[in-house]
Amino acid sequence: MVMGGFGKSWRRVDHRKFFEEYYENNYKALIGCHWQWLGENTQSRNVQVSRLEKVGEFLERVRQIAREWIQSQNKPLRQTEWAKDWREAWHPSNVQVWGRIADNTDESAAVRWFHEPYQQKIPGIQREGSIYPSSVTGSLKQISLIWHRLYPLIVVKNNPENPRKPIIKPTPRYLELIALFPDGSRESNDFLDFLNTQPDGFNLLWGEEQ
Repeated sequence: MVMGGFGKSWRRVDHRKFFEEYYENNYKALIGCHWQWLGENTQSRNVQVSRLEKVGEFLERVRQIAREWIQSQNKPLRQTEWAKDWREAWHPSNVQVWGRIADNTDESAAVRWFHEPYQQKIPGIQREGSIYPSSVTGSLKQISLIWHRLYPLIVVKNNPENPRKPIIKPTPRYLELIALFPDGSRESNDFLDFLNTQPDGFNLLWGEEQ
């Protein structure tokens, strides 16, 4: 739920919720998906990430669970090997996770990068930066190198009156997360250089710097 989704365009946020103007004036196919919490009981049991600093811890915990499952199946645990021929292999050498806080549904910084240049050209200084269309955003016949999620930010606080039942506070904010699987292409490298400038407050949360 934190990083993934479902449907034909699950690697993108639901444009109906986070980029409404995309559908203005003419019909366009639906893009993206979005998770919603059902209620407070579900939140108190299942919220795994309540702030950006928890994203890296969560991913490491998922990897540890995967290791334990492999060992439970009596399979060898080859920690120095990973599926390098898999485009979206979740290994710290193959993926970087970047994140920031979006204050509301209209405050996504990255959703526009899929439709227009993320960096305008300055004559004599730099070239225009764009990931669309390119191998980074993919196409109908090519899996993209990037996932984009807006995860509802739920504040979880200790309850002094009942330690077993934390206090849950929904907020209008979102964890805006990007998972990037760099492939060494110019578009990919340029976009990494751009992310390293921490645009709109994006920071590297998990993965190895490249």
